Amino acid sequence: MNKPLPATNEGARLTFDIGAEKHDFGNLLQGMVAEHEFTLHSSGTEDLIIRQVKPTCGCTVAQVYYEGPQGERLAYTYGNPIPAGATIWVPAKLHTKGKRGHQNTRINITSTDPRGQTQLGLEADIDPFFVVMPSYLNFGQIRKGEEKTLELQISTVKSEALKMTVEPTSIPAGVTVDLRPTGAVTEEGRSPAWKLKATAGPDLVEGNLARTLFFTYNTDEDFN
Repeated sequence: MNKPLPATNEGARLTFDIGAEKHDFGNLLQGMVAEHEFTLHSSGTEDLIIRQVKPTCGCTVAQVYYEGPQGERLAYTYGNPIPAGATIWVPAKLHTKGKRGHQNTRINITSTDPRGQTQLGLEADIDPFFVVMPSYLNFGQIRKGEEKTLELQISTVKSEALKMTVEPTSIPAGVTVDLRPTGAVTEEGRSPAWKLKATAGPDLVEGNLARTLFFTYNTDEDFN
């Protein structure tokens, strides 16, 4: 039978240097995965036990590490004691896919420090990867048998050349889509600017149609 972990320990302390509990990445391009490692300390008079490390949305912590008896870096198992005086490392990743503007994420650490939960923070300003003009296509009312065609322009903010395709499963019945590069095209078929032409009708199903188109793309840039 496993021995239950103590809720707190009066001699346990989880601390960090002033200002080290937060990290600001500044401006990041949408789609990037940014990494930062927090350094903390078991600075009490007794062993510290970490029960849980729980990041909020958009942040991941795969493994926590602590300083071994010879100063080595060891993978930590939740529930095990960390001796007083040892350093603790918490590597974290901020995921920017699908995010824009100012982002704030938190990492909540529950331990036997009686002063309560320890909170770390990551923040960044996410710049969009794409500009889409207009942001959506509105066909308005289409009569049975009628056909309408609308266009939009897609470009990368920093002129990154990429190859784009529309996911066929996201195209609704009765709509045809043509996506072609409009900027300088590389030998691999990449371009920083694309034009999408969508034609609705004449075989649309009667009723309201609202659908999101999904794109796949690749560039020479590796965001992971």
